[in-house]
Amino acid sequence: MNGADRLFVAAAVLSAFACGGSTREPADAAGDGSGGSTHADGRLDAAHDAIEEVAHDTTGDPVVGDVLAKWEKLGLDNGSGPCPPQISCSSSWVVSPDGHVARTRLGDAGVAQMTPTDLSELDSIVSSGPFLDGMTNGFVCDRPPTDVFVSLRLERAGISQTQGVTGCVFSGPMGNLPRRVNELVTKH
Repeated sequence: MNGADRLFVAAAVLSAFACGGSTREPADAAGDGSGGSTHADGRLDAAHDAIEEVAHDTTGDPVVGDVLAKWEKLGLDNGSGPCPPQISCSSSWVVSPDGHVARTRLGDAGVAQMTPTDLSELDSIVSSGPFLDGMTNGFVCDRPPTDVFVSLRLERAGISQTQGVTGCVFSGPMGNLPRRVNELVTKH
């Protein structure tokens, strides 16, 4: 595929996203670490399948022009339960590539800015091949606890990928990437 074809496909992907399209949705609402999506093939509809197939390199990563797409947002959601009535037992963070963090921690909203050191480490993880592969194909995690959940959402080139990572964050294996991302993001 030449550069003009890739640019056309990238524009189609961005257009689909701007119109509310998404190629992947989380099916791991229970946080069991299985990841997945609403359809067995991991996609919502055939039109997005065609765009996604052409707009990725051979590893399945989004491509814009001749380079892999930079991440646009990283979301992290966690919670526990059962939760008492009228009490929030969940938190969420959204990080942008400039280190801006918007968070809602147990019902209290706020913003923060990551330190340059933390942002550099986060960017190197989120841009790494193993992390991108895990966001596409699922992470290998130990068995998760049943009363908590953690999920990661990565947006690149208008494509949103979500994976349940509860087992990685709470159980192992030690030194896994989702656990380190959780540590870097949730301290803000």
